[in-house]
This record gives sequence, structure tokens and C-alpha cells, in this order.
Amino acid sequence: MGETDAPARTGPLKLSDSMCAPQYAASLKCLDEANYDKSKCQDHFDAYKECKKQEVTVMFNFLREHFK
Repeated sequence: MGETDAPARTGPLKLSDSMCAPQYAASLKCLDEANYDKSKCQDHFDAYKECKKQEVTVMFNFLREHFK
């Protein structure tokens, strides 16, 4: 296996494996602190959504480059 090859996964992905785990945690913390008033946490939701878009792009590019 080369330096850039990812190791084979043996189980499901964990949230902690996601590069967006901090944004997810911040969203949950905001909800808790805002007494679950979603309108007060929209900035956190938007940051998480944008991170997930970037994460999908990174994974897609990795797969495209390594599994041609």
C-alpha cells in the first residue's frame, strides 16, 4: 500500500471519523443551549452543511483518483 492509499475499512464510518465532527458537535451544543430553538442555531447548521459538502467533494476526488 502506498503512502496515499487509505487503509481498508472493516466497519461502518463513525461520526468521529468525519472532518465535520466539530461542526456537528457545535450544532448540538447550540441546540442544547438555545433550549432547542432551531432558529437560534442556523449559523451552526449552515456551517455543518457546508462542511459536509466539502467532505463529500474530498471523498469523491479521493475515490476518483485512487480507483480509476
